[in-house]
Amino acid sequence: MKIINLQAENIRGLKAIDITPGDNFVELAGSNGAGKSSVLDAIWLALGGKDAKGSVTTPLRKGEKSGFVELDLGNLRVRRNFTEAGTTSLKVTAVTAEGIASTVSSPQTVLDSLRSKFLDPAGFAAAKPEQQRAELLGLLDLDVDLDELAANRKRIFDARTEIGRQGKALGEVGEIDDGLPEEEQSASEIIRMIQARQERNREIEEAEREVADNARTIEDLAHQIQELQAQLKESRDEQKKAIERAKFLGDAESTDELEEQLARIEETNAKIRVNNARRQQLARKVALRQQYETLTRQIENLDKTKDEAIAKANLPVEGLGLDEKGVTLNGLPLSDASSGEQLYAALRITAALNPTLRVIQLRDGSLLDAEHKKIVADFAEAEDYQVWYESVGTGGEGAVIITDGEVSNG
Repeated sequence: MKIINLQAENIRGLKAIDITPGDNFVELAGSNGAGKSSVLDAIWLALGGKDAKGSVTTPLRKGEKSGFVELDLGNLRVRRNFTEAGTTSLKVTAVTAEGIASTVSSPQTVLDSLRSKFLDPAGFAAAKPEQQRAELLGLLDLDVDLDELAANRKRIFDARTEIGRQGKALGEVGEIDDGLPEEEQSASEIIRMIQARQERNREIEEAEREVADNARTIEDLAHQIQELQAQLKESRDEQKKAIERAKFLGDAESTDELEEQLARIEETNAKIRVNNARRQQLARKVALRQQYETLTRQIENLDKTKDEAIAKANLPVEGLGLDEKGVTLNGLPLSDASSGEQLYAALRITAALNPTLRVIQLRDGSLLDAEHKKIVADFAEAEDYQVWYESVGTGGEGAVIITDGEVSNG
């Protein structure tokens, strides 16, 4: 479906025009301010409804009380009237092959079904990335929810980032001595042995002192044998017992070796604690690395699922894709592509968004060089789309010349 005829009166900068396109490439030529853009506005006002009202706030020519746009789309006739008071009326007439006409109910709904929000590739290219993404998603019949995939990917990516942060925060693991045991040695047994020996040595010292005391007593009593005979016998008996006890206990033992061992065991245990801390640190880093790699695989699987779904969707341009932010071309944001790539991609996308109404508007066409104009012309010919294109100057062969709001060469 294309525009067979366009008529407009008192719309924007137009006085009255009647244009019947001759081929798929409709060039609107003229000087700046002549009304070329108003021709494109008129088409959009006729079709766009609320979408057009939002972008074209003043439809009437200055000083006029009413105006209209009529489009002949072949089997549909569209007429939209505008008044100075801001009211509009729309009538869409369906025409059969036999020429029988009937008024269409819910006319704006019918028009909305024919076109997208974008008839102008430059408008699509200039749209916000999220709006581009939403329009392109509307084209696709995907068996997965890309927004859900993106949300899952972000959740896993954030989790992986946190795992990576924790692993980095652990720092470098010091050297681990595999020769050290994991269990710290107990000092209590050695301490008990030291205390036992000290107690025994005290007993030995007491015994030795007792022997010495008894010896002195014997010596004193020797001078008093007659008077202290009974005491002497008793003392001799006690001395005998003391001597036997001293012999039984043996010589005193040194605690120096045990005390040195106690000092060494604390030093060893300190090393064991450091070693065990390093083992735990290493185990934590290994676990975090495993979690990180698992999350990375999950992200890769989500990306693969998204890429496979988009690949099956038969997008209108090779290399076109979608990420969570917008539309991509060859893996980069569409806005980062060259101007030629952006124009071609926007043309193909705009065409895909408007498969029924095969009409595309190209504003500011004078800004395009010969290479870009050829891209547009070749596309219009190859894909059978009607491209309405404005240029400053006299235009090429077959151009519609607009002068002061009217067609001057028709």
